[in-house]
Order: sequence, then structure tokens, then C-alpha cells
Amino acid sequence: MNKGFRFFVLLLFTGLAFYFLNPSIQWYFVLTPEQQNIISLPEEKVVELTKEQKQEFKNIKNIRQHSVKLGLDLQGGVFILMQINEDDLRKKLIEQYGDTNAVNEKWEEEYKSAVKQTIDVLKSRMDQFGVSEPTIQKTYSGQISVQLPGLDNPQLIHDALSKVGKLEFHMVDEDVMRLLAQSPLVQISNGAIVSRESLPTNFFLPEDDAWYPYFENDVEGNARLVGWFPLKKTVELDGTYIEKAMQGSDKDGSPSVNFSLSPEGGDIFYIVTSKNTNKRLAIVLDGKVKSAPYIRAVIRDSGTITSPTFKHDPNEVMFLINVLKAGALPVKLDIVQENVIGPTLGQDSINAGVQAAMWGAIAVVIFMIIYYRVSGFISMMGLVFNMWFLMGAMGLMGNTITLSGIAGIALTVGMAVDASVIIFERIREEMRRARSYKHALENGFEIARTTIWDSNITTLIASAALAMSDVESVKGFGLTLSFGIIANVFASLYIIRLIFDWLIDTFKLKKVSI
Repeated sequence: MNKGFRFFVLLLFTGLAFYFLNPSIQWYFVLTPEQQNIISLPEEKVVELTKEQKQEFKNIKNIRQHSVKLGLDLQGGVFILMQINEDDLRKKLIEQYGDTNAVNEKWEEEYKSAVKQTIDVLKSRMDQFGVSEPTIQKTYSGQISVQLPGLDNPQLIHDALSKVGKLEFHMVDEDVMRLLAQSPLVQISNGAIVSRESLPTNFFLPEDDAWYPYFENDVEGNARLVGWFPLKKTVELDGTYIEKAMQGSDKDGSPSVNFSLSPEGGDIFYIVTSKNTNKRLAIVLDGKVKSAPYIRAVIRDSGTITSPTFKHDPNEVMFLINVLKAGALPVKLDIVQENVIGPTLGQDSINAGVQAAMWGAIAVVIFMIIYYRVSGFISMMGLVFNMWFLMGAMGLMGNTITLSGIAGIALTVGMAVDASVIIFERIREEMRRARSYKHALENGFEIARTTIWDSNITTLIASAALAMSDVESVKGFGLTLSFGIIANVFASLYIIRLIFDWLIDTFKLKKVSI
């Protein structure tokens, strides 16, 4: 093959690697933290930006999308593995189809649909909470993995992921409340029945009613049950009709949630409030009463949600606002696994990984140059190209570098050196019986090629299998090693050989020390 064409191919791949790595270079080494933080702005803030700022936002977001990202173990964050609560899903499907056999027939289809809807809602919720770069995806086993890097409020996000967020409006059964208020045994506090155990023995809740618990948070943010409300089972309005939600304050200055309704929701709310003036409308979130205010006036297109818990727990306000914007989950979720990694630990991991790789690389370079002299230096040049192409491939695929991925890079270095050792030892053997160095060089590369291909392909098969794992650390190791093997073969059999030929033909060398 013509040497000029071979140089062209090398320059082409080098340029492509730079092209794919350029977003990563800009993100980690050019952009300031202030510029990087612009992509975390919520949607309502983005629309307020000037034309130039919007263009900057678009450009920086595009850079981030195409840059190599750090895994949770390197930058900190939360990893949560969840699965659909099958009992809850089955219950909803039985209510929908009314037949267990029909549910069994449609189970697989409905399960996949529930997972897809759940992922869509979770992504929307994370956007509302301002979590940048969330990775939410279905695993091979049908579970849902969520990676949330750089979190500063893990508990709030934990609630956003695990709570269904189903908001409903029910009327309080005032007839039942008046009846129970007449009993000397029944204690009423904050408008709710304190204990159902004190109810008269001859009392039975009407069939169209149900008991709903009422919780309040204490000053430390701990929820405690303070009573029960008898509510009508009929849902007068639900959260799907809410178009906007924002934080406000009530007459006492405590936080509240102000919301506006869609035209259809406004019509429904108008009818409900006009028919039930001076009666209480309970606001229920995930089966728990948040508040039960009296309807003092007819309301059409907006309203306010207040709760004693908002005063002691501002996160509850933010959670409700963002859940209303994103919508409710179709079913309950069970958390299978949860790992929280602090940013300090992540930085320590980066420092340890970089130092280990650096000292390992220095040791390899010293050994190769001392043992193989000029040829050892050539192998190090091939190793530089190897690492460059590896990072370029990761930039192309948008991969995430994890701590185990760094281990994969270190292993790639070892395999690259191993390939060079095989080639050089073959060349040494050929020099003992060949008439010319160039002939020994050709035979050495030719004989070593089969061995290198065989060893790397078998390793590539194993690493590809690891790359398909659901476990992030295993996947990161497998992906990095897979790309490293491909880059290693190209660097060992193509680039190193090209450098040898260039030295011999250009400088008319009879031999390169080995």
C-alpha cells in the first residue's frame, strides 16, 4: 500500500478523533462553570433570555450533549434501580377490564406500556426539577434505571421518583362530620376525626364514602398522622386538568401552591364550587389529604393549595409544583437498589484513577524504552495514537467514563504494550535468520498479526458481552475495553508499522534498534 495513502488514512482518523473529542475539550477545558450552569436553567427561565443568550444556551447544550460524560462514581450523584409494582398494575387493569383472564392475556403488553409511560413521566419530572443530564432507561430485565449526576438534594429527587404524584379533589361528607360531631366520644381536631377507634359502634360509613388520612409535618419535617376525613369517593377533579403551577403564599405568609386550570378543568371546577359553596373540598395527593379548605366563592380557572406541612417543609411545596407540571405516574414504583455517591468521593476517585494511570504509564514507557530502545519509543507513539482514537470513539458514541472505565483504559494500555512486545520479539527472532533488517521487519509483523488478531478478538467478544450488562460499572468497563481493543489493533498493526517504514525509507536507515 502506498505510504502517502497510509499517512492520509492516519491523518483522517486523527482528525475524526479530534472532531468527536472537540465538544469534550470545550466542555472540560474551555467553558467556565458559569457558562456550563446555563444548561440547568428551567424552561420558564430560558424563554426570558435574550436572543444572544438563547443562542449561547443552544450552543452550550449541544456541546454538552456531544461531550464525554463522567459517571456517578466520578462526579457524584444518585443511582436508583426501580421496577413496576405489579400488584398495583394488576389492580388497575382488573378495574379497567373487569376480568382476570383478560388481564393475563394483555399483561405483557400492558406492562411494557406502563414502563414506557413511567419513563416519560420520570424524564419530565427531572426536567422540572432542574436535574441536568438524567439517564433514565429500561433495563434488559424490564426494570428502570435512573442516574442523576451532581445532585444537591437527593431526598427531594427520591420522593419525586418514588411517589406517584396523583392529585385528586374530593368533597368532604359534611353530613357524616356533623353526625360524628354530636357524639361525645369523637374528638375533632383541625377539622378531622382524630381517631376512628372512638367512633360509635353503631356507626357505618356510607358506601359512597371512604376514609382518607390527614398528615402534618412537624418542625423537623417528620410526617405524623393527625386525623381522618370521610370523603366522597367521587373524584370531582384531578391533576390532569392543571396547566400551570407555581409557588405563592397564603394570607399568613406561609408557602402555597397556586395553579391554573385548562378550559375544560375550569368548567368542571366552576360547577363543583358553585354547587358546594360553604362546604369543604379536600385536596388529596397520593391518597393523603393535604388540606380541606371551605369553598367560599365560585372558582373557575385557578386555585390555591395550602397545607400546614408546607410551612415546615419547603421541599413539599417544590415537589408538588413539579409533580403537577410533569403529571402522575401510571403505577406505583418499588425501589430495588439505591446508591448515593458524594461529589467529594467522586473527586477522590478521579484523583486516584488518574494517578494510578499516570504512574502505570510512566513505568511502561521506561521499561519499553530501556528494553527495546528506539523501537520502544515507537511503540509509545503508537500508544499515544491508541489512547487518542479510544477517546475519539467514546466521544462519537457519547459514552460515560466511570471508575471501572478508567480500569478498562489501564487494561488497554497493558494490551497495547503486549501487542508491541509480541511484534518486537518476532522481529528479533527473524533477525537471527534473515539476511536483511527490512525482511525481518516484514516477517515479524506478518507472523505477529495472526496472534494479535486472535487474542484481541477473543477479548473483544468477552468485553462486548460485559458492555451489554445492566450494571453501570460493568457496562463502563466493557465499553471502554471494547473501544480500546479496536484502537489497539489499528495502532499496533497499522501505525507502528507505518512509523517503522517511514524511518527506514525516509532516513535510509539500515536498522532500527530493537
